[in-house]
Amino acid sequence: MTDPQLGKHKRVTGRAPRESETKGTEQALWWDQEEERARERAAVATAPTGRRNATLNRAAFNLGQLVAAGLVDVDQVRVVLLAAALEAGNPEAKARATIESGLRGGAAKPRRRRAGAAP
Repeated sequence: MTDPQLGKHKRVTGRAPRESETKGTEQALWWDQEEERARERAAVATAPTGRRNATLNRAAFNLGQLVAAGLVDVDQVRVVLLAAALEAGNPEAKARATIESGLRGGAAKPRRRRAGAAP
């Protein structure tokens, strides 16, 4: 929305709009999903000892919300998160269990499109 007094783009959120919020194209939506996956992957891969499992669970929850909304593929999420968890030093069996738990939690609360957001 444009603020007539300032003559600039103003967001209710108080931040600059993401490219995906201004274009409203399928390509822009895909870019945002890639960005989110990369951000979560980096958080998991660099999580400090003592926070690895919690970070993995949070990432799986966040991406699980996108999976439940039909925005990303669950198998891709599993692959990305497991690779990041193993890179961080998480044991594989525990990482797999945490990923599944986080995905289930996120699926219970799928993300919804913000009012006024491009389809």
